[in-house]
Amino acid sequence: MMDLWWNSTEGELYVYYNDGTSSQWVAAAGPSVTVAATAPTGYEGQLWLDSTDGSMYVYYTDPGGANAQWIGAVSNNNTAGNIIQVVSTAKVDAFSTTSTSYTDLTGLTATITPASTSSKIMVFVQLSTSHSSTNGHLFNLVRGTTNLLQSTAGSSDNATFTPATTSTTLNIAGVPIMFLDSPASASAQTYKLQIKTIAGTAYVNRRGAGGSFGSTSTITLMEVAG
Repeated sequence: MMDLWWNSTEGELYVYYNDGTSSQWVAAAGPSVTVAATAPTGYEGQLWLDSTDGSMYVYYTDPGGANAQWIGAVSNNNTAGNIIQVVSTAKVDAFSTTSTSYTDLTGLTATITPASTSSKIMVFVQLSTSHSSTNGHLFNLVRGTTNLLQSTAGSSDNATFTPATTSTTLNIAGVPIMFLDSPASASAQTYKLQIKTIAGTAYVNRRGAGGSFGSTSTITLMEVAG
């Protein structure tokens, strides 16, 4: 004789089943998904959605039946350390300035809206730069109006990065910047580069000796779940 049980709490029909080694109530409609903050008792093939973080698990029995447990099936992107989203901007045209005060490097900004206030933003920047002479120029990484990773070592000309100067204007230097920021906000965040020169003209995406050679620069933002 087969026993049936209607679980009015879950709205599921169960049948009492003996697999030869044990007996248990098994969902008559097959494996179902249980949404709960804690793991249910579980039966072979059952699915459980953890309502605390959105991760999915399946109840699995090892061959031979020696061990049965919940096995992760799908991890939610919001699990700490996971990458939630990526935003990137490429600048392919040239930029130059003679400003001795920080000015925005146009065309090289990126905006990202974090999914949570606990998220961190990994900022990757690759710059191609040159100068009109042996004088130097400086770059400053900014979120909105907030300076990020700016040195305090100098008495005046502090920067995120200062390209090495050379005795020739024929070179285009590659400038890498990488910084993990914690904006502590779920509002849109705009990241950008600023540039200023000590003297002469600073260039981005072209060499200082002329416009015959060109290059590109990029800024990439990656949201990391906190």
